[in-house]
Amino acid sequence: MTGYTWGGASGTNWWVDPKADLAVVWMASSPGAPGSRQCRRLVTAHTAATAMHPIGGCERGWSKVKGPWAQVASLSTGGKVTLKSARINATKDMAVESGVEVGTAIMAGTTIAINDRVTNVYVRTGRVWKIVHHHTDVSPEMVAVLQRLQRGGA
Repeated sequence: MTGYTWGGASGTNWWVDPKADLAVVWMASSPGAPGSRQCRRLVTAHTAATAMHPIGGCERGWSKVKGPWAQVASLSTGGKVTLKSARINATKDMAVESGVEVGTAIMAGTTIAINDRVTNVYVRTGRVWKIVHHHTDVSPEMVAVLQRLQRGGA
């Protein structure tokens, strides 16, 4: 498996695998939840994906969603994020998860605070749940890091 990953607390994880054309946010939120390798085997990309990223923008379709994910992932070297105030509403074939992601991230060598509202939408295809939408607040600190890098700052 290639790509970029960032594990969180209690089984939460996200990863991007450009070679497999795959992006996943795994929000297990339970101690002893499967590790990222096991989660990766359970999840496949969904071509109808949409995202409103912490770096701004709204993309529709996996071909557009994966760019910002890969950009942030390539700059991220650590951190820890926990989902607080989690709410999950599910039917047989659809689930909506919301809460507040709280923690820190290390992006391009800069430690930034994370305190963002988040909503994820999942659909079930057979026995597999796939994320089809990720929406989070814009993170001014992430945006500032990207702007600094674009201006040629280290």
